[in-house]
Amino acid sequence: MNIEALAKPSVLTQPVYEPGKPIEYVARELGLDPAGIVKLASNENPFGPSPLGLVAAQRALLEGALYPDGGCFELRRTLADSRGLRPDQFVVGNGSNEIIELLGHAFVGPGDEVVMAAPAFVVYKLVTLLFGGRVLEVPLRDWRHDLAAMAAAVGPKTKLVCVCTPNNPTGTANEEAELFAFVRSLPPHVVCVID
Repeated sequence: MNIEALAKPSVLTQPVYEPGKPIEYVARELGLDPAGIVKLASNENPFGPSPLGLVAAQRALLEGALYPDGGCFELRRTLADSRGLRPDQFVVGNGSNEIIELLGHAFVGPGDEVVMAAPAFVVYKLVTLLFGGRVLEVPLRDWRHDLAAMAAAVGPKTKLVCVCTPNNPTGTANEEAELFAFVRSLPPHVVCVID
C-alpha cells in the first residue's frame, strides 16, 4: 500500500511545524549551562507556573478520573464577565494550535485568503496551506502588526485575518484601542482572529 497516494495533496506538500527546542537540547547542542538559557521561542513562562495555578492543578487532580467539561463553560463565563461579553463569544482549546486548526476547518478552503503579519506565528501559515488557502503576508512595521496595511490586503476572497498580539516571534503588541478599531473596520465576510 502506498499511503502517500491516498493522502490529500495539501498534506503531502505541507511544511512540518518545528516547535522551539527544549532548553536541555540547546544546552547539549551548544555546550552551554542549562541554567543560563531562557527559552523565548515557544511563549513559555520562564518564571514557571504561578502558585495559584499549582493549587488549582492539585485540586483538579482529585477529579482526574472524570472527563472535564469539554465546553469549558465556567472558564468562558469568567472570561466573558471580565470583558463585558457573552460566553458564546469565547472559544477555548488545548493551546492555540488546536483553535487555529479548528478555524481552518471552519473557514478556509481552496483559494480562500488568510491575511497575517510576517513574521508571525507560523501555525497560521501552515493551517492555511493545509486547507488549500492562499497566504497573504503583510510585513511588520516598527516590529508590530501594520494593521492599516493588513486591512488594505483584505479582498473579496479573504476569510480570516490573524493578529498575534503579543506577536510570536517578536514579542511586540498592538494597543487594545487600535485592535478594536481594526476589527470594526473589517468587512462582514471576514473573521478576525486575535491570538
